[in-house]
Amino acid sequence: MRHYTKEELDLYRNHRMSLLGRIQCKTHLEHCSECRKLLSDLDADDAFLAELRESIRNYPAPLEPAGSSTARSRG
Repeated sequence: MRHYTKEELDLYRNHRMSLLGRIQCKTHLEHCSECRKLLSDLDADDAFLAELRESIRNYPAPLEPAGSSTARSRG
């Protein structure tokens, strides 16, 4: 049995695969737990990255330390 690569599964889940390719991949996924696991891992990675991006957006900008170059140039 031929397994799908991460790149192919990424095309599948982002609807960038041809219609025939999507049908074949969907059928394969119904019978292949290994490829379903890989697809699930890709989805989990995306969810983690989205959460990380959101936390970075919500995190306040750090204050400059007292000994930074900006503080020295004022003196």
